[in-house]
Amino acid sequence: MKISLITVNPYILGFALCLFAASSMASPEKGRVIFTDFGCNGEWNRGEVLHAAGITYLNSHTRRFLIPDQPDEKFAKHLANQEKSPIPVKSCNSFLPGSHRSVGEHADHEKVLAWSDVAFRRLKEVGGDMMIFGSGGSRYLKEGWPVEKADKQFVALLKKLGPLARKHGITVAVEPLNSEECNYLTSLTQVAALVRQVNHPNIRACADIYHMAKEGEGPEDLRAAMDVVACIEIAEKKDRAYPGVGGQDFKPYFRVLRDAGYQGRINLEASGNDGQVAAAVKELKKQEAAVLAE
Repeated sequence: MKISLITVNPYILGFALCLFAASSMASPEKGRVIFTDFGCNGEWNRGEVLHAAGITYLNSHTRRFLIPDQPDEKFAKHLANQEKSPIPVKSCNSFLPGSHRSVGEHADHEKVLAWSDVAFRRLKEVGGDMMIFGSGGSRYLKEGWPVEKADKQFVALLKKLGPLARKHGITVAVEPLNSEECNYLTSLTQVAALVRQVNHPNIRACADIYHMAKEGEGPEDLRAAMDVVACIEIAEKKDRAYPGVGGQDFKPYFRVLRDAGYQGRINLEASGNDGQVAAAVKELKKQEAAVLAE
């Protein structure tokens, strides 16, 4: 019995190998993601609806949920309610009330630290690990107070918060707020500079793409801050709408996250209704997949 060998034209073989290589490069690495968790601002009573929409964690309100100025017995009731939710609280925002001043003439860091100690402990108790530090009322600069002096005060506070956060297993992510909401730390660039001065692993930055867009910060500003970014928040620039409502293209920001090797949370901090959440998650995943496939 004779066995015939098929001779393959080397040019055809080379062309086929090139096609295979191009196809492999165009396909995202199996299992690779940019976003490991999709969050949304909300409390336990929205858990069922948000879970059905594809949300995997809650970003809850510190003063409403953790109630650091109230006794443990009262918080225990909030904790019991949270156990009814199908999705966990992993982070909190609205960290400090305006009465707890971070900077300025009436800055009171001891008051802030006492509040923080309770808030961090309770956040850890519920299973969370990140505190988003926006709190425009706490850090708003009154007329005549120099930014340079505020920077020194804020860095000093963060240097005290770092060890306290580490004790409780919490990361504090400082969030820039746009200038319509606050007049201090209105850019990711400014926040990143102060976080680097603090130089503590439990003090990081939150990159809120909505606030960045409002202040004219683009993907390259995000790229420059990626060494200190711990989490992402998002909404469309127009009307702070949920992603997908106005069709905003977030892929330029997502490319930066991909290139930096970011694999973490993205939190929806948007205005709208619960019926828009599922579409928003779908849109973010669609844009994420497009970036990974490039």
